Amino acid sequence: MTRAFVTLVASDYVAPGALVLAHRLRDLHDGRKPLPRLACIVSTDVTPDTRHALATIFDDVIQVHPPRSKAVMNLHLVGKPDTAASLTKIELWRFEQYDKVVYLDPDVFPLRPIDELFDLDELSAAPEIGWPDWFNTCVFVATPNEETYTELKEMTEQDKLWDAGDQGLLNEYFDDWATSGPTYRIPATYNMLPSSIYRLVFMFFAHQTLPQI
Repeated sequence: MTRAFVTLVASDYVAPGALVLAHRLRDLHDGRKPLPRLACIVSTDVTPDTRHALATIFDDVIQVHPPRSKAVMNLHLVGKPDTAASLTKIELWRFEQYDKVVYLDPDVFPLRPIDELFDLDELSAAPEIGWPDWFNTCVFVATPNEETYTELKEMTEQDKLWDAGDQGLLNEYFDDWATSGPTYRIPATYNMLPSSIYRLVFMFFAHQTLPQI
C-alpha cells in the first residue's frame, strides 16, 4: 500500500509553511516503518523558484491548474480569492497512485508522529470548533478515486456559493459524516489554533490517542 501525506501550495505565500511541515514530518518519523511519501499539490500560479524549493524536501511535487469553475468565480466575486484557491484541494482525489492520503494544510504543525491516521477510513476528520456537526478540512483522511473527483468537480460547476471554500464543499459531499460514528472523528486536538484560548485544552489533550477501531 502506497501512503502519502499531502499538502496544497496554491501560492508562493504559503510555501514556507509547507516546507516547515515537510521537515517536521521527517523529523518526527521514528524509522520503525517506512516514511509515507510526502506530496505537495502545486498550483500553476506558484513560481518555478518556489516549486524548486519544495522539490528539495517533498518526494512528489504535483502541478495542477487552479480550478476555473462557477464556484471559484463566485468566491472571487465576493472578494474571497484565497478561499477560492482552497477548492484546488479536491485535486488530491485524482492521485490514485496513492492508496490512502492524509491531507494537511500547509500551516499545520504536528506535535507528535501522526502515522496512526493512515489506519482510518475516508473521510475521517476532526470536528469544527463551534460546529460539531461539521468536520474541519485542515487535516483529514481520504482515498483517491477518480469517480469521487469527478463528482466533486461537477459540484464546483454549480452556480452556488460555498463561502467556506473546500470545507463547505466537502461537508456537503460527505454529508453523512455527522452520523457516521466515532471512528470517523479524529480528536479535536488535530484542529487547534496556537492561541491562549486553546492552550489549556492543548495541555490536557496533548497525549490523547485515537480511539480504537
